[in-house]
Amino acid sequence: MIRVISYVAIMFLFSGFLMLLIDRKIYITEQRKKEAKAASLLGWVNLACSLLLFGAFFWLH
Repeated sequence: MIRVISYVAIMFLFSGFLMLLIDRKIYITEQRKKEAKAASLLGWVNLACSLLLFGAFFWLH
């Protein structure tokens, strides 16, 4: 169970960085403001979820 939490946290971290670094810039260059905001919001939510899961991992471990 603890390994699953760490793997899921890594996936949230990776997808959050991808959304913030790649998706958001693609939408900005295409001048899609709503999609850029959504990608930014979801990227930060993914990073926050990863931090919570890493906290749970270290707390349980």
